[in-house]
Amino acid sequence: MEFFSASYHCRGMKTLLSLTGGILAATTLGLSAQTTLIEVRLNALGPTNYAPLAAVFHDGSYDIFDPGGSASSELETLAEVGDPGPLLGAIPGSANGGTNGGPTFSGGFTTFQVLVDNTNTFFNFASMVLPTNDWFIGNPNAIDVSSVVGAAFGTTLTITPPSVWDAGTEQEDFLFNAPPNTPGPNNPPGGNPDDVSTIEIVGTSSVGGGNPFAQFLNQPVGFDPTSLDFTGSDFASITLTVVPEPSTGLLAGLGLLGLLRRRRR
Repeated sequence: MEFFSASYHCRGMKTLLSLTGGILAATTLGLSAQTTLIEVRLNALGPTNYAPLAAVFHDGSYDIFDPGGSASSELETLAEVGDPGPLLGAIPGSANGGTNGGPTFSGGFTTFQVLVDNTNTFFNFASMVLPTNDWFIGNPNAIDVSSVVGAAFGTTLTITPPSVWDAGTEQEDFLFNAPPNTPGPNNPPGGNPDDVSTIEIVGTSSVGGGNPFAQFLNQPVGFDPTSLDFTGSDFASITLTVVPEPSTGLLAGLGLLGLLRRRRR
């Protein structure tokens, strides 16, 4: 009786593993067909730093700003105090968004992950440039990222911002150049106040030239504005990489375990 019981248990386990493996494979394929887990990496390649990045995946019906147009209040908050929260809170309900939640320093990088519906094949991003009053990196026209949404694990797409943008919402003055506790040439411990004011209101425009900080008021003694140059080389890049969803990876691992056990039996 004991031998029969053990034999039955063994056959039952093989059957269970076989069924589980099939179910897991089907479930894994189902997950892959609906969503893609994408790692977003912000690389600070130049001399400037960046406040938290806002990343938005959508169906093509959304944008963050229009060149020459007035910045929204959500973009103003991102560009002046580095807070992406209001902008991410205002994206369409069908869109997928995320943020790294902290600054990215010159020469370094930060990463975070966004679970993207496979219908959201367009991408927008924005991050405040530090030290500035209301400058940011971002794209006015959505980028087609269908090459990574729904793609195989490890598929990568790198985006290089072509320019830095001025939100046009605050006068360029180093007294109000960054959120608290973030790097800036005139930013003491604790930071300077920034009331998300609308002093400038000149429309969003591209920042260019080899000396973009020349017009800033209250430049610190000894500060060389030409040291912060947005021309001649890439100053930032954003890399999107497909990674396994945690649940998908677990299911795949269990399915493989079932297959190995069947072979042993």
